[in-house]
Amino acid sequence: MIRPRRLSFSFDRNGVVLPLVRAVRDSAEAIGFSLTAMKSADLAPTPHVPETFARYEYDAGTRDPEERRAAYIAWLLSMGYQDLARATRAMLEGAFVYLEVLKLIGSTLSADQLLKARKFAGGFSFPVLLDRVNQGLETPLIFAAEMLSLQKVRNCLEHRGGIVGDQDVNANGELKLVLPTLVFVVREGDKEVELYINYRTEAETEVALKRISRERVYKLDERIIFSPADFVEIAHSCRMLADDLREKLPQVVLSKP
Repeated sequence: MIRPRRLSFSFDRNGVVLPLVRAVRDSAEAIGFSLTAMKSADLAPTPHVPETFARYEYDAGTRDPEERRAAYIAWLLSMGYQDLARATRAMLEGAFVYLEVLKLIGSTLSADQLLKARKFAGGFSFPVLLDRVNQGLETPLIFAAEMLSLQKVRNCLEHRGGIVGDQDVNANGELKLVLPTLVFVVREGDKEVELYINYRTEAETEVALKRISRERVYKLDERIIFSPADFVEIAHSCRMLADDLREKLPQVVLSKP
């Protein structure tokens, strides 16, 4: 006779958002290391191919070192962005499972139910997944629209090589990436001005930290390109998306015999 085992489930909101938090850290570190190394790298010769590998010659034209450097940097930043967008999707799938399990408080919980919830989450389109998670929260996500724009740009990068196509744009022929960010601002007359490097102001001017939405617009047939500064800001924005979801998830500890 097989004796039933006692299972204890501890659901932590931090664990739900961990995929995106890790992606922010890992992508920022990897890109930082790579860009630092690339500053001193000699990109003039063709990279050495170990003898154990087959060697192929590609007739795709030649590039000077600076063209190579620009192309490699663009590729790195694109891969980093896609990692962030994939992790955002993984975070929402985990949130869906988390919320589904909470519905089973007081009833029998089986591994099959967990697997079923995970399968459902993986089969949803991103808008449907986001909507299902939002429905399970007492307070809707602040940055739901921002998550959608993050994924729209990811789709363009992954499926069309970053060239904005008809399926990517709105009625105005634009693809928009809108993400939250924190900026320092000062007041000049009746206007708020965002601080920038070497900005000069009076010694007693009050400086405030403000959350804004940064909008990046890409036109039809335009290539999506990020600068290193763009990527740093996007990575920070993704951390804000994770914090928003974590604060909205109910915190519960379940114990099932």
